[in-house]
Amino acid sequence: MFDWMVDAILDVFRNLSTNTAHIASSASQIPSQFNPILWNAVNTINVSAVLPVANILFGCFIMVDFIKILQRQEARGLEAIHMVIVIVFKLSIGMFIMKNVPYIIDSIFDIVAHITQSMGDVSSASLNFNLSNIEATLENAGFGTIVSLWAQSLILDIVFSICNVITNLIIQLRYIEIYVFTAVAAIPLACITASNHEISGVGYNFVKRMAALALQVVFIMVVLYAYSALVTSDALGVNGSHIDINMWSYLGYSLLLVIALFQTGSWSKALFQVH
Repeated sequence: MFDWMVDAILDVFRNLSTNTAHIASSASQIPSQFNPILWNAVNTINVSAVLPVANILFGCFIMVDFIKILQRQEARGLEAIHMVIVIVFKLSIGMFIMKNVPYIIDSIFDIVAHITQSMGDVSSASLNFNLSNIEATLENAGFGTIVSLWAQSLILDIVFSICNVITNLIIQLRYIEIYVFTAVAAIPLACITASNHEISGVGYNFVKRMAALALQVVFIMVVLYAYSALVTSDALGVNGSHIDINMWSYLGYSLLLVIALFQTGSWSKALFQVH
Protein backbone atom coordinates (compact mmCIF):
# COMPACT_ATOMS: atom_id res chain seq x y z
CA MET A 1 0.00 0.00 0.00
CA PHE A 2 2.81 2.36 0.87
CA ASP A 3 5.26 1.07 -1.70
CA TRP A 4 5.15 4.29 -3.70
CA MET A 5 6.09 6.27 -0.58
CA VAL A 6 8.96 3.90 0.14
CA ASP A 7 10.18 4.24 -3.46
CA ALA A 8 9.98 8.04 -3.19
CA ILE A 9 12.12 7.99 -0.05
CA LEU A 10 14.68 5.66 -1.59
CA ASP A 11 14.80 7.74 -4.78
CA VAL A 12 16.06 10.70 -2.77
CA PHE A 13 19.15 8.75 -1.73
CA ARG A 14 19.60 7.22 -5.18
CA ASN A 15 19.46 10.67 -6.79
CA LEU A 16 21.86 12.10 -4.22
CA SER A 17 24.41 9.39 -4.99
CA THR A 18 23.92 9.76 -8.76
CA ASN A 19 24.14 13.55 -8.73
CA THR A 20 27.28 13.56 -6.58
CA ALA A 21 28.96 11.12 -8.95
CA HIS A 22 27.84 13.22 -11.94
CA ILE A 23 29.31 16.40 -10.44
CA ALA A 24 32.60 14.65 -9.75
CA SER A 25 32.69 13.20 -13.27
CA SER A 26 31.96 16.58 -14.91
CA ALA A 27 34.51 18.46 -12.83
CA SER A 28 37.31 15.97 -13.52
CA GLN A 29 37.06 16.18 -17.31
CA ILE A 30 39.75 18.00 -19.27
CA PRO A 31 38.54 21.04 -21.30
CA SER A 32 38.60 19.21 -24.64
CA GLN A 33 36.32 16.49 -23.19
CA PHE A 34 33.82 18.69 -21.36
CA ASN A 35 32.65 20.56 -24.47
CA PRO A 36 34.62 19.61 -27.60
CA ILE A 37 32.67 22.03 -29.82
CA LEU A 38 33.40 25.04 -27.60
CA TRP A 39 37.00 23.88 -27.14
CA ASN A 40 37.54 23.80 -30.89
CA ALA A 41 35.83 27.20 -31.24
CA VAL A 42 38.07 28.98 -28.71
CA ASN A 43 41.17 27.41 -30.23
CA THR A 44 40.06 28.61 -33.66
CA ILE A 45 39.72 32.12 -32.23
CA ASN A 46 43.15 31.83 -30.65
CA VAL A 47 44.78 30.66 -33.89
CA SER A 48 43.00 32.88 -36.41
CA ALA A 49 42.55 36.14 -34.49
CA VAL A 50 44.90 36.19 -31.48
CA LEU A 51 47.97 34.32 -32.71
CA PRO A 52 48.90 36.87 -35.45
CA VAL A 53 48.91 39.65 -32.86
CA ALA A 54 50.90 37.46 -30.48
CA ASN A 55 53.46 36.78 -33.21
CA ILE A 56 53.93 40.52 -33.72
CA LEU A 57 54.43 41.06 -29.99
CA PHE A 58 56.79 38.12 -29.78
CA GLY A 59 58.77 39.46 -32.75
CA CYS A 60 59.04 42.85 -31.02
CA PHE A 61 60.40 41.23 -27.86
CA ILE A 62 62.99 39.28 -29.87
CA MET A 63 63.95 42.43 -31.78
CA VAL A 64 64.45 44.35 -28.54
CA ASP A 65 66.77 41.63 -27.27
CA PHE A 66 68.71 41.67 -30.55
CA ILE A 67 69.07 45.48 -30.45
CA LYS A 68 70.42 45.24 -26.91
CA ILE A 69 73.14 42.92 -28.19
CA LEU A 70 74.08 45.34 -30.95
CA GLN A 71 74.23 48.22 -28.45
CA ARG A 72 76.54 46.37 -26.11
CA GLN A 73 80.02 47.30 -27.29
CA GLU A 74 81.70 44.84 -24.99
CA ALA A 75 79.82 41.93 -26.55
CA ARG A 76 82.50 40.28 -28.66
CA GLY A 77 83.62 36.78 -29.53
CA LEU A 78 82.15 33.98 -27.46
CA GLU A 79 79.97 36.33 -25.44
CA ALA A 80 78.26 37.64 -28.58
CA ILE A 81 77.79 34.08 -29.84
CA HIS A 82 76.31 33.13 -26.48
CA MET A 83 73.79 35.99 -26.67
CA VAL A 84 72.78 35.08 -30.20
CA ILE A 85 72.28 31.46 -29.12
CA VAL A 86 70.08 32.67 -26.23
CA ILE A 87 67.94 34.70 -28.65
CA VAL A 88 67.63 31.77 -31.05
CA PHE A 89 66.66 29.55 -28.13
CA LYS A 90 64.02 32.06 -27.00
CA LEU A 91 62.73 32.27 -30.56
CA SER A 92 62.42 28.50 -30.84
CA ILE A 93 60.76 28.09 -27.44
CA GLY A 94 58.35 30.96 -28.03
CA MET A 95 57.23 29.72 -31.44
CA PHE A 96 56.81 26.20 -30.09
CA ILE A 97 54.65 27.44 -27.20
CA MET A 98 52.38 29.63 -29.31
CA LYS A 99 51.83 26.96 -31.96
CA ASN A 100 50.95 24.34 -29.36
CA VAL A 101 48.77 26.34 -26.98
CA PRO A 102 45.82 23.86 -27.03
CA TYR A 103 48.08 20.89 -26.29
CA ILE A 104 49.93 22.72 -23.52
CA ILE A 105 46.73 23.77 -21.77
CA ASP A 106 45.13 20.36 -22.23
CA SER A 107 48.24 18.65 -20.84
CA ILE A 108 48.06 20.78 -17.67
CA PHE A 109 44.51 19.58 -17.05
CA ASP A 110 45.39 16.03 -18.09
CA ILE A 111 47.98 15.83 -15.31
CA VAL A 112 45.37 16.86 -12.73
CA ALA A 113 42.87 14.43 -14.30
CA HIS A 114 45.24 11.58 -13.44
CA ILE A 115 45.22 12.78 -9.82
CA THR A 116 41.43 12.79 -9.66
CA GLN A 117 41.25 9.36 -11.28
CA SER A 118 43.56 8.04 -8.59
CA MET A 119 41.18 9.43 -5.95
CA GLY A 120 38.47 7.04 -7.17
CA ASP A 121 34.71 7.34 -7.44
CA VAL A 122 33.20 9.72 -4.90
CA SER A 123 29.84 7.98 -4.77
CA SER A 124 31.23 4.46 -4.27
CA ALA A 125 33.86 5.66 -1.79
CA SER A 126 31.64 7.68 0.55
CA LEU A 127 27.91 7.53 -0.27
CA ASN A 128 27.21 4.10 1.11
CA PHE A 129 23.57 4.31 2.20
CA ASN A 130 22.91 0.57 2.13
CA LEU A 131 19.55 1.03 0.43
CA SER A 132 18.52 -2.61 0.87
CA ASN A 133 18.74 -2.22 4.65
CA ILE A 134 16.82 1.06 4.50
CA GLU A 135 14.12 -0.52 2.33
CA ALA A 136 13.72 -3.47 4.70
CA THR A 137 13.42 -1.10 7.64
CA LEU A 138 10.79 1.01 5.87
CA GLU A 139 8.70 -2.05 5.03
CA ASN A 140 8.46 -2.84 8.75
CA ALA A 141 7.77 0.76 9.78
CA GLY A 142 4.37 2.08 10.75
CA PHE A 143 2.11 4.34 8.72
CA GLY A 144 2.98 7.47 10.67
CA THR A 145 6.72 6.89 10.31
CA ILE A 146 6.51 6.34 6.56
CA VAL A 147 4.36 9.44 6.02
CA SER A 148 6.73 11.54 8.12
CA LEU A 149 9.81 10.28 6.27
CA TRP A 150 8.04 10.73 2.92
CA ALA A 151 7.21 14.36 3.74
CA GLN A 152 10.82 15.00 4.75
CA SER A 153 12.06 13.32 1.60
CA LEU A 154 9.96 15.69 -0.54
CA ILE A 155 11.62 18.70 1.10
CA LEU A 156 15.06 17.13 0.78
CA ASP A 157 14.47 16.33 -2.88
CA ILE A 158 13.69 20.01 -3.57
CA VAL A 159 16.78 21.15 -1.64
CA PHE A 160 19.02 18.64 -3.40
CA SER A 161 17.65 19.68 -6.80
CA ILE A 162 18.41 23.35 -6.09
CA CYS A 163 21.89 22.54 -4.78
CA ASN A 164 22.52 20.31 -7.80
CA VAL A 165 21.66 23.16 -10.17
CA ILE A 166 23.95 25.58 -8.30
CA THR A 167 26.86 23.14 -8.15
CA ASN A 168 26.56 22.41 -11.86
CA LEU A 169 26.61 26.16 -12.54
CA ILE A 170 29.81 26.44 -10.48
CA ILE A 171 31.41 23.64 -12.49
CA GLN A 172 30.33 25.17 -15.79
CA LEU A 173 31.54 28.63 -14.72
CA ARG A 174 35.00 27.13 -14.13
CA TYR A 175 35.05 25.70 -17.66
CA ILE A 176 33.83 29.00 -19.13
CA GLU A 177 36.75 30.75 -17.44
CA ILE A 178 39.10 28.13 -18.90
CA TYR A 179 37.69 28.59 -22.41
CA VAL A 180 37.81 32.40 -22.21
CA PHE A 181 41.47 32.40 -21.19
CA THR A 182 42.28 29.77 -23.79
CA ALA A 183 40.82 32.00 -26.51
CA VAL A 184 43.47 34.68 -25.79
CA ALA A 185 46.24 32.35 -24.58
CA ALA A 186 48.71 33.20 -27.37
CA ILE A 187 49.17 36.83 -26.23
CA PRO A 188 50.22 36.17 -22.59
CA LEU A 189 52.29 33.16 -23.63
CA ALA A 190 54.13 35.36 -26.16
CA CYS A 191 55.36 37.42 -23.20
CA ILE A 192 57.10 34.56 -21.40
CA THR A 193 60.41 34.89 -23.27
CA ALA A 194 60.60 38.69 -22.89
CA SER A 195 63.73 39.95 -21.13
CA ASN A 196 61.67 42.48 -19.17
CA HIS A 197 60.51 40.74 -15.99
CA GLU A 198 57.28 42.73 -15.77
CA ILE A 199 56.30 41.65 -19.29
CA SER A 200 57.40 38.03 -18.84
CA GLY A 201 55.43 37.99 -15.58
CA VAL A 202 52.23 38.29 -17.65
CA GLY A 203 52.99 34.96 -19.28
CA TYR A 204 54.01 33.24 -16.04
CA ASN A 205 50.88 34.52 -14.27
CA PHE A 206 48.77 33.13 -17.10
CA VAL A 207 50.37 29.70 -16.72
CA LYS A 208 49.85 29.85 -12.94
CA ARG A 209 46.21 30.80 -13.42
CA MET A 210 45.60 27.87 -15.74
CA ALA A 211 47.36 25.58 -13.27
CA ALA A 212 45.13 26.97 -10.50
CA LEU A 213 42.01 26.30 -12.58
CA ALA A 214 43.26 22.77 -13.21
CA LEU A 215 44.03 22.11 -9.54
CA GLN A 216 40.64 23.48 -8.51
CA VAL A 217 39.08 20.14 -9.44
CA VAL A 218 41.14 18.44 -6.71
CA PHE A 219 39.64 20.82 -4.15
CA ILE A 220 36.18 20.10 -5.61
CA MET A 221 36.72 16.35 -5.26
CA VAL A 222 37.87 16.71 -1.64
CA VAL A 223 34.80 18.84 -0.86
CA LEU A 224 32.55 16.19 -2.41
CA TYR A 225 34.29 13.47 -0.38
CA ALA A 226 33.76 15.47 2.81
CA TYR A 227 30.11 16.15 1.95
CA SER A 228 29.44 12.48 1.15
CA ALA A 229 31.08 11.31 4.36
CA LEU A 230 29.19 13.82 6.53
CA VAL A 231 25.83 13.08 4.94
CA THR A 232 26.28 9.33 5.26
CA SER A 233 27.51 9.31 8.85
CA ASP A 234 25.55 12.15 10.48
CA ALA A 235 22.34 12.80 8.53
CA LEU A 236 20.91 9.29 8.19
CA GLY A 237 20.44 6.78 10.97
CA VAL A 238 19.19 3.21 10.62
CA ASN A 239 18.93 1.22 13.84
CA GLY A 240 17.09 -2.07 13.69
CA SER A 241 13.47 -1.32 12.78
CA HIS A 242 13.91 2.42 13.23
CA ILE A 243 15.08 4.90 10.59
CA ASP A 244 15.78 8.55 11.22
CA ILE A 245 16.43 11.28 8.62
CA ASN A 246 18.04 14.34 10.18
CA MET A 247 16.61 16.84 7.72
CA TRP A 248 18.33 19.85 9.26
CA SER A 249 21.70 18.16 8.93
CA TYR A 250 20.99 17.48 5.26
CA LEU A 251 20.00 21.10 4.71
CA GLY A 252 23.08 22.36 6.53
CA TYR A 253 25.51 20.08 4.71
CA SER A 254 23.94 20.91 1.34
CA LEU A 255 24.34 24.63 2.02
CA LEU A 256 27.90 23.98 3.20
CA LEU A 257 28.60 22.08 -0.04
CA VAL A 258 27.51 25.03 -2.19
CA ILE A 259 29.57 27.53 -0.16
CA ALA A 260 32.64 25.29 -0.21
CA LEU A 261 32.40 24.75 -3.96
CA PHE A 262 32.22 28.52 -4.44
CA GLN A 263 35.42 28.82 -2.40
CA THR A 264 37.43 26.17 -4.26
CA GLY A 265 38.40 28.66 -6.97
CA SER A 266 39.79 31.21 -4.52
CA TRP A 267 41.59 28.47 -2.56
CA SER A 268 43.32 27.20 -5.68
CA LYS A 269 44.26 30.69 -6.92
CA ALA A 270 45.55 31.66 -3.48
CA LEU A 271 47.83 28.61 -3.56
CA PHE A 272 49.38 29.83 -6.83
CA GLN A 273 49.22 33.49 -5.73
CA VAL A 274 47.07 34.66 -8.66
CA HIS A 275 43.94 36.78 -8.59
